[in-house]
Amino acid sequence: MRNKKLYAAVLVGTMAVGMMGSTVMADPTGDTTVTYNSGTITPPDPVNPDTADEDPNNWAVTYDRSIMLADSNIGTGASEVQAAGAKISFEVKQKVAGADGVYDIKEGNIGPNGLSVQTTADDEWTAGTNIAMDGTQGTVEMQLANSTNSTPADLLAPGEEIVNLTTDRASDNGFAALTEGSDAKDGITYTKTITWTVSKKV
Repeated sequence: MRNKKLYAAVLVGTMAVGMMGSTVMADPTGDTTVTYNSGTITPPDPVNPDTADEDPNNWAVTYDRSIMLADSNIGTGASEVQAAGAKISFEVKQKVAGADGVYDIKEGNIGPNGLSVQTTADDEWTAGTNIAMDGTQGTVEMQLANSTNSTPADLLAPGEEIVNLTTDRASDNGFAALTEGSDAKDGITYTKTITWTVSKKV
């Protein structure tokens, strides 16, 4: 699923019912609050608030929209990228609060194996796990590594899992780091957009 905007709507209204079955509107008012949460992946289908804890559409994954790599974020192997890389944070919660009034994710929402967050295929993956970053001078490559909760530590190729979010681990981090052979030029900014896909893990 591609990145979807999360909209939450709250409807508030007041109605008074008078004697003899007649309906009287007492100072009728209504409010709708629309909230957009940037950096959210969620199913586009609506959630039934009466069965929020079991609704398979009742989840939203938030993630870091922007990661800044520094000269110290360098690694070759997966363990090095995990140790020295910049964290990429992911978290899953309910879109609509459950029966307990909070947004903690339930197994009925994401299944017993949780959600798998993966990288999408991209022609900028130059070789295996190396990703070319765009700049006006020089060649800079980065790599992504999975969570330290994953075994074994792994550098990611397109379509591979960076984190697995579950009811027991609703938040987790992946990592990004420059490769040892990057030839960055002073004063030049290099960028790359990574797209995440989320699916239920079987």
